[in-house]
Amino acid sequence: AFLNEIIMTEVLGELKDIAARGGISCRCGAKEYKVKILYSAVELECSQCGAKLRLPAATGEDLEDLCCRSSLTIGGRREA
Repeated sequence: AFLNEIIMTEVLGELKDIAARGGISCRCGAKEYKVKILYSAVELECSQCGAKLRLPAATGEDLEDLCCRSSLTIGGRREA
């Protein structure tokens, strides 16, 4: 169960669209990640360095914020 099932479904759909365009990557350079679906958020974790990006997925504002983004960058370590 989710805090708001409709919003969660829409957020996951937006994430799928962003991923299909190759728009999800990590600052460490990796493009592979794991998705963890939580009660009111979605967490992306870099498969290479373990950095995480938590995206709220409970309100209409959360969905609007995500819809405005064409890409997402997971925190990761910066290369020197």
